[in-house]
Amino acid sequence: MATAMVVWMPKNSLIDDHDQRMVIRDVLLNNELSTLKVRFIGHGHITVRDIEIDACNKWLSRIWCAWLGEGDDSDKDMLSAPKSDFSIITFSYTYDLGVMCKLKVLENFLSSGCHSEGEDYGSSCKKRRKLFLESDSGTSDCAPKTVVSASDGEYDRLSTRALRKELRKQKQLVAERMCDICLQPIILQKDVATLFNSKTGRLACSSRNTKGAFHVFHTSCLIHWILLCEFEMLINNPNGMKRNKGRKNPVSRKEYKDQRLASQASNWMTTETPFSSVFCPECQGTGVDIKGDELEKERCTIPLSEMFHHKMKASESHKAWMKSPELIDRCSTGLHFPCAGGDFEEIVNPLKLIRFYRAEE
Repeated sequence: MATAMVVWMPKNSLIDDHDQRMVIRDVLLNNELSTLKVRFIGHGHITVRDIEIDACNKWLSRIWCAWLGEGDDSDKDMLSAPKSDFSIITFSYTYDLGVMCKLKVLENFLSSGCHSEGEDYGSSCKKRRKLFLESDSGTSDCAPKTVVSASDGEYDRLSTRALRKELRKQKQLVAERMCDICLQPIILQKDVATLFNSKTGRLACSSRNTKGAFHVFHTSCLIHWILLCEFEMLINNPNGMKRNKGRKNPVSRKEYKDQRLASQASNWMTTETPFSSVFCPECQGTGVDIKGDELEKERCTIPLSEMFHHKMKASESHKAWMKSPELIDRCSTGLHFPCAGGDFEEIVNPLKLIRFYRAEE
């Protein structure tokens, strides 16, 4: 039986159909605004491990995502967990994925040449310069600033040799594109991922630009970032994990010792700007509905210095996880926030389900 195609509209709810294909509108693909077809590939289950000192003091020591795939009868309890508002879409990486790429325009310059028979030199170059500048106007604020724009009249003065040099330079810059979370290179044809808002049916970056551009990251890095966002929201939730900053009443020596041990982990558990949602780690977009040409500027409140701190936190806590992973039957990845000693009660709590999709070629 043929699978029905679902076109995403703002505020549409996601139908839990494992055979579902989705069409996401207004996405920058192959240098033009297009539709992105994706298919569901499985669920990830997010779980946390809490450590309780007493009724007033507790913190989150671990958070991880276990791969369930499409799930089976043994996963009924996990599949009944609340659905996350965000999903992950994976791609096979190409240099122009999510950005307006000018390499083809430069190559067209070289293939056509600056001189044409029966055509004036200045007229020919002006036409090609106009083509280049028109392509430049289609770039997005969301795109990496790796390509140098040409100023008016510049290509009238560039020789073929200079154009070839510029083309090599741009190819090198594009080839050195890095994951903004781990700052490691993104490899051609390897899997990358972007963040998708399941509530609005929009890519997270779509609320930060109107041209369909979006950011991509290593898939594992994006999972770690989502886990960190969930961690930050939990510890800053007044009814959740937020640690007690002190008591007005005197405490016993044992209580003081327990609080001191807990404070050794508190550096991982503080943030100047509390997270209110999962968001893109590069542009801070959440994929909320925007009107016309308005952008989600008011939500972009976390300064770059603090963002760097959070990315380092994700990296260091994953290294701690690798040294001491949670022992479960399923493939998993996560973050660990170790603390010194203490005989505290630990509780494992299921948190959310996150959906994974694959872009169809």
